[in-house]
Amino acid sequence: MAAYARLRRESYRVPMQKTWLLASTGLCSIHTCGFNSFGEAFFITNLFHALQYLGTVRWSERGNMAWFLRMQGRRLGRPATLALLLGLSGPYGLGVQVMDTSITALWALTLAVSMLHFWYDGFIWSVRRQQV
Repeated sequence: MAAYARLRRESYRVPMQKTWLLASTGLCSIHTCGFNSFGEAFFITNLFHALQYLGTVRWSERGNMAWFLRMQGRRLGRPATLALLLGLSGPYGLGVQVMDTSITALWALTLAVSMLHFWYDGFIWSVRRQQV
C-alpha cells in the first residue's frame, strides 16, 4: 500500500481493475476466514482467486491470445480462446485436487507452481509498466 501511495503522489493512476481485485480479495478473505473453518476458507479463497485470475487474464490478454492462435477476426475466435484458457487451466486444477499427496515430487512441484505464480505475475506486470 505504501508503494502505491508513493506512486500516486508521482501521478501514477492506480487501475480500477487492480483496486477492485485487491478489495474483493480482501473482502473474500475476511468473510471466509471469519465464518468458515481453515480448510473451507483456504479452498474458497483459492477458488475465488483462480476465477479472478482467469477473468483478468482473459480481459487483458484476449487480443494477444487471439493473435497467437491466429483466431483474431474469426467468428468463433473469442469463444475458442476462452475454451483453450479454461481447457488448459481446468485439468491442472482438477489434477491437483485428486493428486495423491504422498507422491512428494509431484506435490512439491504443485506447491512451487502455486507459490511462484505470484512472483511471475508481479514480474510480468512490472515489465509491462517498464518498472524493471
